[in-house]
Amino acid sequence: MRQILHEYPHIVYPGNLQGRHIRETGAKGCTVVRVDGGRVTEMWQQPLDVLRWEVCDVAIDGVTDLEEVADRAATSLAALANAHPGYPLAVRVVLQGETEIHGMLLGDEDRVYAEMIGVGQDIGSNIWIEQVRIETKRLCQGNTLTMRHRTGSSAHYRLRVAIWHCWMTL
Repeated sequence: MRQILHEYPHIVYPGNLQGRHIRETGAKGCTVVRVDGGRVTEMWQQPLDVLRWEVCDVAIDGVTDLEEVADRAATSLAALANAHPGYPLAVRVVLQGETEIHGMLLGDEDRVYAEMIGVGQDIGSNIWIEQVRIETKRLCQGNTLTMRHRTGSSAHYRLRVAIWHCWMTL
């Protein structure tokens, strides 16, 4: 990661010229320094990378089908491509949120991965889907866990059943 360690005299660590893996996201390059009369008058980062690594978080709270997941991913990936015009992108897609289709996503990871590859190709940019991470949770309907205030074992029992139901549908 680029760092200016000291000024006057300048000590600059420009970082890598090219990201090598997903933990090295964003633009990479060198630091160009303009000197006038023995003093640094200007410094800037000059991108030199030929491919950029990025992580694309996709919020899928409340989605009910894979088509809607693909639509949200397309929006997020298009924004990422627009932020890095002219650069091929190696992207890790991270699906996050509470959704009814949590179990389906985990049960058919190959289909989800293939869908994300298709979304990347449809955008028209040079996007390579490095990996898809499914970090979703099962959406438990609010009324499943809602109870009126009561005392006694009946309310306790209904709460346990509601929690068990949510757990079993993961």
